Amino acid sequence: MKRVGILILGIIDIIACVSLLVWHFLFILGWGALDAFTWGLPIFVAAITALISGIYTLKRKSWGWAVAGLIFVVAGGAYAFIISYATAF
Repeated sequence: MKRVGILILGIIDIIACVSLLVWHFLFILGWGALDAFTWGLPIFVAAITALISGIYTLKRKSWGWAVAGLIFVVAGGAYAFIISYATAF
């Protein structure tokens, strides 16, 4: 059961990475804001870190990598939400 949970968390990290990248490229860059790349750089870093954490989780079967990836995804998602809300007005 432990290995299945770690496998699921690794896959969730990778899916979260893709969702952050999609959020960034479709919504933030799609709005055409002039500073969209620099605003989205923390989102991109969080997504890449989540991807790396997901890969390490799947390779090494470690809870630490899975939790680190999820923390970065939550932080990147919160940042994306704040930027989306700030640029909407």
